[in-house]
Amino acid sequence: TIAVREQSGVELVKQLTGREAKLVVDPTLLLSKADWEPYMKPLAKISTQYILIYQLFPSQTVIDVALKIGKEKNLPVYNICKRAYGMKKIVGINNILDAGPSEFLWLIANATCMVTNSFHGTAFSVNFATPFCCVLNRKRKNNGRMISFLDKVDMSNRILYEDSIAELNVMTACSEVTNNHLRLLVNNSIDYLKSIIENKEQKC
Repeated sequence: TIAVREQSGVELVKQLTGREAKLVVDPTLLLSKADWEPYMKPLAKISTQYILIYQLFPSQTVIDVALKIGKEKNLPVYNICKRAYGMKKIVGINNILDAGPSEFLWLIANATCMVTNSFHGTAFSVNFATPFCCVLNRKRKNNGRMISFLDKVDMSNRILYEDSIAELNVMTACSEVTNNHLRLLVNNSIDYLKSIIENKEQKC
């Protein structure tokens, strides 16, 4: 039995082995927002409403989008830094240097809008029903995971490509997120994983 997290993986397994793979959600999505909440830790210095940035790799477009949304909403912009050193200061951006996993979860759950180019930044936003914008570079080869996920949860309209920043719709980026499609995917994944475990136990 083979389970993969993106549609391209299903196709690759078929191509290489001739076997059918099962598409399941990322493990972080198997827990609901309520499940994650006990592990969240607030940052006292953060405003009650804010725009949040989380970048897997540096992108000026992510910065520009966040600043534009922050300006239109009249809200501060915070950036979760992956490293507490060598992080340049950008006018209008408040760098967060001390966020661990617990603070990371809390920041996403409480953001007014999230701007990210990270899969997990995107996944947690959907899971926590946090409005978001997923910024992608067409030249990068790892977009498939995010594109597949957002297609499955019917949120492809949250994708903004770096060469199409003029198409940014702040209203769409900050609109309410519903995760009904996600719940269905999660339930199907849990049922599938349970069936594997039960089948394995029967063989033992």
